[in-house]
Amino acid sequence: MLSTSGIVSGYGKVMILRDVGITVNDGEIVSIIGRNGVGKSTFMKTIIGLIKAEQGSIVFEDEDVTKQKSYDRARAGMGYVPQGHGVFPQLTVEENLTI
Repeated sequence: MLSTSGIVSGYGKVMILRDVGITVNDGEIVSIIGRNGVGKSTFMKTIIGLIKAEQGSIVFEDEDVTKQKSYDRARAGMGYVPQGHGVFPQLTVEENLTI
C-alpha cells in the first residue's frame, strides 16, 4: 500500500504541491491525470524521492519513507516511468505496471 498525506513540495521557493494526499491499496492501479503544469510529475517525483517533501508523509508498505533517499525507495520497490519511456513495448500497459 502507498499512502501520502499533507504533501508540500516544489522547486526552490516555489511550492507546486500544497496539502496533497492519495491512498493506493494493494492490487489497485491508479491514474493521476490533469492538464500540463498542475503538478502530476512533481507529485510522482516527490513520492519516489527525487524531490524533497517539505511537509507531509509518504508511507509505503507500512513504512514511513518520507525522509529516505530515492535509491532506498527504489530498493523497496518504488519506481516511476515518465511519459513516453515504455519499459517493455511488447507488453500491455497493465503488464508493464504489474512489473
